[in-house]
Amino acid sequence: MKKKKEIEEVNGVKLDSYQKEIIEDNSQNLLVVAGAGSGKTLTIIGKIKYLVEVKKVKPKEILCISFTNETVNNLINKVGYDVDCFTFHKLSLEIIRSYKLGYNVAPDDLLEYLCSEYFSTLIYIYNYQKYVVDYLKENFKIKYTYDEIRLLYPELFENYIDSVINFIRKIKGNNHNIDNFHKYISKTKFSDKNKSFLIIVFHIYKLYLEELSSTYSLDFDDMITVATEYVHKWGIKAKYKHIIIDEYQDTSLVRFKLIKAIIEATNAKLMCVGDDYQSIYGFSGTTLDLFVNFNKYFEETKILKIINNYRNPYQLLKISTKFINKNHYQIKKYLRATKLLTYPIKIVYYSNASYKYKFNLLLEYLYQHNMKDVLIL
Repeated sequence: MKKKKEIEEVNGVKLDSYQKEIIEDNSQNLLVVAGAGSGKTLTIIGKIKYLVEVKKVKPKEILCISFTNETVNNLINKVGYDVDCFTFHKLSLEIIRSYKLGYNVAPDDLLEYLCSEYFSTLIYIYNYQKYVVDYLKENFKIKYTYDEIRLLYPELFENYIDSVINFIRKIKGNNHNIDNFHKYISKTKFSDKNKSFLIIVFHIYKLYLEELSSTYSLDFDDMITVATEYVHKWGIKAKYKHIIIDEYQDTSLVRFKLIKAIIEATNAKLMCVGDDYQSIYGFSGTTLDLFVNFNKYFEETKILKIINNYRNPYQLLKISTKFINKNHYQIKKYLRATKLLTYPIKIVYYSNASYKYKFNLLLEYLYQHNMKDVLIL
C-alpha cells in the first residue's frame, strides 16, 4: 500500500505535531489559535505547501491575506509559490480594478489633514469651538477659551484631535451609516458629558465624506466596502478554493464582510490564523468578537491551537500568561516551552527625581555587558 505523502518540514524547519495537524486539516472553516512565538508563519507556509504539493491545488486557487504590507511581503518571500497574497486593501483594489470602474484613491493622511484644517480654521467658520471647550471642561476641569486651551495645553489638545480621528476610523471601519449615527447623537441627552465630543466627530465625519464624494475618491475602508458590494452583485473573477487569513485577531467588520462575500461566491475553504492576546488595531475598527466567537460567524467550524513556544523561556511565559489571563474575554491557551531562564524579569526601582540618572546607569550597564537581548519597558 502506497504511503500517503506528508509535509514533515518547511524551509528546513521540522514541524511539530500541532502544526502538522493544522496543515493536514480539511475543515470548511478552521480557526488556528497561535500563541506568541509558536511558528504561525511557518504553519501558513506549510499549509500552502501541503495544498499545492499533496492536494494538487493550483497556486492561483489560493488566496492569502495579511494585515500589513510588511507581513504580506514576508509571506511572499517565504512561500515559494505564485499564490495571491494581499493586504485587505490591495485585495479590494484588485477586485475594483477587475471590473474596470474608475475611482481615485484618497491620500492616506486625508482625514488627518482635514482635521488639522478644521481645528485651525474651519471650526471658526462654523462656530463649533464651544463643543470642544465643553468637552474638555467637563472631562478635564479646564476653564479656558478655545484659543487659550490650544496655547496652554497643546498636548491635551493634540490628544483630543487624535481621539476624534480614531473615533471616525472606528465608525468607518465598522461601516456605520452616518444617518444612524446622527439619530444616535440626537437621542443623546445634553447632560451626557460625551455629547459635545460626538457632535464634533459627526461634523468632521460629514465633511470628510463630502470631500471623498466630491473628488470621487475611496479611502481604505471604502475600498473594502465597495469591493464587497461588487462581489455580492457580480461575484469574483478569481476562482479561489482556499482562503488563508493571517493576523485574524485584527479583522474588522468590513473586512469580515468582504471575506464572507468571497466565500459565498466561491465556496472556498477558510483558515484563519491569529492570537487574540495580540490584538493591537482597535483604532482601525478591529472587532475581537469575530475571533473569540468564530463559530458564531461561520458554519462548520473547527478550532485548533499551536501551543509550543520557540521564542521565550518557560518562566517568562508563566508570568506573562498569568497576567494576560486576567482578561476573561479571550480564548484561553497555555503555552509550552523548552527554553529555561531562572530570572527572566528584573524590576529596577528609582524615584522620579533620579529617573534620568538611574536610567542612564541602567543603559550603560546593559551596553557594557553586551545584553542586546533585553527588552526595557
